[in-house]
Amino acid sequence: MTAANRKYQQLNRQVRAWKAMDAMRDKTIEEKNIEVSTKKFHCLNCGYIMFYQAKRCPSCSSEKMEEMK
Repeated sequence: MTAANRKYQQLNRQVRAWKAMDAMRDKTIEEKNIEVSTKKFHCLNCGYIMFYQAKRCPSCSSEKMEEMK
């Protein structure tokens, strides 16, 4: 094996390692961007409970929403 081939293989291994590190970094960034909502909201009119804040209740179309504690 020539010195040029050894150098090429060494660089190829390094590039594969960098690609693996980039993939792992991208995966952790995606995981950090995923937010799990633990807040609950309920309608003051009908009592419908949901895990997101909406402008109107999907059950009775009331605009009176409040965060549950």
